[in-house]
Amino acid sequence: MDSSRWLSPRGKGIVYALLGGSLWGVGGVAGEYLLMERGVSAAWLTATRLLLGGFLLLAVEALRKRRLLFSVWQEPGLCQSLFLFGILGMLATQYCYFAAIKASNAPTATILQFLNPILILGWYWLSERRWPRGRELLCILGALVGTLCLVTRGNFGTLAVSGAALFWGLLSAGAAAVYTIQPRHMITHHGTPLIVGWGMMVGGLCFLPLARPWGEAVPGDIVFGGAYTFVIIFGTVLSFSLYLMSTTYIAPAETSLLGAVEPVVSVLFSLWLFSFLLNGWELFGMALILGTVIVVTRG
Repeated sequence: MDSSRWLSPRGKGIVYALLGGSLWGVGGVAGEYLLMERGVSAAWLTATRLLLGGFLLLAVEALRKRRLLFSVWQEPGLCQSLFLFGILGMLATQYCYFAAIKASNAPTATILQFLNPILILGWYWLSERRWPRGRELLCILGALVGTLCLVTRGNFGTLAVSGAALFWGLLSAGAAAVYTIQPRHMITHHGTPLIVGWGMMVGGLCFLPLARPWGEAVPGDIVFGGAYTFVIIFGTVLSFSLYLMSTTYIAPAETSLLGAVEPVVSVLFSLWLFSFLLNGWELFGMALILGTVIVVTRG
């Protein structure tokens, strides 16, 4: 069924942002399994997921629009924008987040990266030369406090912020803001799959000399392969595409706030997978985040 018949453009943007954030949450659990339980490095996972994800997107586009696949590289000024998106958006968002985890822990890295809605709204406040609205501040506060309660489970002592963790965490937040805002114009004119596919390829290829994934030994069992495939298809290709597709229908600031659904889905998926119980802090955090989502969706 054609979604345009029963969803307004804003409705489609909200659905895409929520789906993208949800897939990030589930893919994040699978990615943490690969990093923590199976011993792959952040560099190997970042480089290979970018290259394979980009290849899959471009392969699909080649079947649909073969003549237009390389058209973006022939447009004046677009090459520079694609390189900026691939390196400062795609590559930096993923690697800096993993580096923040290694320098501290996953809760700390998640909190630091989720400063990106503040950066995005701050950019709009400056560009539009206006003071922040009360509703915007309320959404930011609700999303940040909710995420803090959810990822720490009320044990706020787990937020060990070293200098290295702060450095990588703030970089990941800045990269996430660039990733959300910068490609909006390109996506509007050339479509999400083409821009995201080339962005992933650029980021992955530029990272190859540093990551050197061919020199790392990785497991070859079915469980590892299944988790890795899930990360590539659902946690990378679909999640990034849906998230960025939403920015053509709603403001990037709204998209980033709706992305707060990621830790909620991550916790629920872990609950189903590992059968751990939610405590009061987690329930409170989920309620705050879902409240933020409701406020944003009501516009």
